[in-house]
Amino acid sequence: MYYNTTQNPGAWIVDPNDRGRKKIYLNNKVYLGNNQEFLIELFNPLQDAVLAKITINGKNASENGLILRPGERFYLDCFVNDKKKFIFKTYEIENTTESLNATSNNGYIEVSFFREKTSQTYNTWSCTTSTSYLPNAVTITPCNSTITINTAGIGFGTINSSGINITNGSNALYRTNTSYTSNINGTLQDGYFLQKLSKSIDKTETGRVEKGSNSNQKFESISMDFESYSLTKVSYQILPESKKPIETKELKKNFCSECGNKLKGTEKFCPSCGTRI
Repeated sequence: MYYNTTQNPGAWIVDPNDRGRKKIYLNNKVYLGNNQEFLIELFNPLQDAVLAKITINGKNASENGLILRPGERFYLDCFVNDKKKFIFKTYEIENTTESLNATSNNGYIEVSFFREKTSQTYNTWSCTTSTSYLPNAVTITPCNSTITINTAGIGFGTINSSGINITNGSNALYRTNTSYTSNINGTLQDGYFLQKLSKSIDKTETGRVEKGSNSNQKFESISMDFESYSLTKVSYQILPESKKPIETKELKKNFCSECGNKLKGTEKFCPSCGTRI
């Protein structure tokens, strides 16, 4: 009997209640609610042992790797070193370049698999149980109390508490519906009136993997040798449910296709226009 050993090891985000795999959206996005625990399912379909090294929020989840023997499947629920369960927590940040850059690794999970070899020793573990854009291609980047305007061919300048100052600028009309700084007065520069910007900085929700309650999983330390280059990598980014895209079938279920009236989901006919659901 022959077995197909070309399949690579895999990893999935899993519900701890029924071990059902979470739906994977475009660009390997997964969506969870606030304070939601999860597992990382690991599976090795190969005839050799593999070492799984896991990074969470851009940092190593443990000082060592996790060994999967041939054909082994394991549901990891915690950070290995201190046995604290994985939990996803959400919070709000400013919708600015600095804040978005600072949180770019939030919820990011990567699992790298390394194949077993016959030399060199490692200590390992074995399992036993928005940037916003203004008109005219202008991008603004907040910096402390001053906002720098990079005008992409229009000019360069700053926005601060004294107002707007554009140098070498032309055709620069900024509308009142931009969402950046409060109580900024418009000024006349190079013959063009720059309108008042009055709205506060937008907020957006983000979330990261943190340490939750204690885990009962047990690990034992053993020494094995693995290749220095990865056999394969699997990565996901967990985002808040508020960021989840609305699917067409959900729109059909929640709204009448004829008049757009919002439905409870139990009606057979639209109570507004009578259209059959």
